[in-house]
Amino acid sequence: MTPPALILRAVALEYGVRVPDILGRDRHRTIASARRIASYLLRIDGRSYPEIAVELCQAHHASAMLHYRTVNAARREDGALRALLARVVCRIEVLRRAPNGHAVAMTEAA
Repeated sequence: MTPPALILRAVALEYGVRVPDILGRDRHRTIASARRIASYLLRIDGRSYPEIAVELCQAHHASAMLHYRTVNAARREDGALRALLARVVCRIEVLRRAPNGHAVAMTEAA
């Protein structure tokens, strides 16, 4: 399994937000979208809904369930969403291979 911090960092870089924003309660559209994508990626990485709720500082796992179902259904029909998910997965791989996070500057510029 991928460390949750790595997934959150990759999603934050893709959306141009901070990880604490994703973990917070803000409902701004960009942050809420990033939170949904992070939840989806944590689920496909093998985590249970309660584990995702803990990682994303959510009070209940029902939010994680809704996020996963929403993204999964939309991804089937939305090519832009599939492309976004592919970019985030690539960022995760770059960050995973980077010694001490030095590839972060390279991925932020992309």
